[in-house]
Amino acid sequence: MMIINIISEVFNQTPFYVWVIFIYLLKRGLKASKDGELSLSKMFIMPSIFIIWGLEKLLTNFSYIGISMIFYSICMCFGTLISYYLYSRYRKIYIKDGSLYKTGSYLPITIMMTNFFAKYLLNVAMAVNPLLYSTLFFNILYSLLSGFSVGLFIGGILQAYKSYSNLKALA
Repeated sequence: MMIINIISEVFNQTPFYVWVIFIYLLKRGLKASKDGELSLSKMFIMPSIFIIWGLEKLLTNFSYIGISMIFYSICMCFGTLISYYLYSRYRKIYIKDGSLYKTGSYLPITIMMTNFFAKYLLNVAMAVNPLLYSTLFFNILYSLLSGFSVGLFIGGILQAYKSYSNLKALA
């Protein structure tokens, strides 16, 4: 019975915009599992949301902003490198009928859902225990996960842009 109460509270206390983000990510991830046209400009939507979501918390609520930003930046770079490698390996970019296309892959939905649930659980933890905002360990943990998740998106964008640039040079 206690688990049902916890689940009920999580659903009742989750802001509407979080459900909108979840549904949007799910739709985008499922769409990315199939070959389709690729828009470099649309690829900036998700990283922008996650950057704003993470940095807003860090800059307005956390006690250790300086060290948090250092860990955020380092992990963002690390996430970018890993994602760039994964996307280079599991997604191909090609031109068809003058438009940019990508091969389908479950990598984007895996990255999106992992990022969403990691961020969601961290935010639930902070809502349940606001003292976490002032603990060094949690500030670092949040920064690590937030920076890494943003990096995962950025690596995909960089891989798509590099592939696009290479294709344009060949044309």
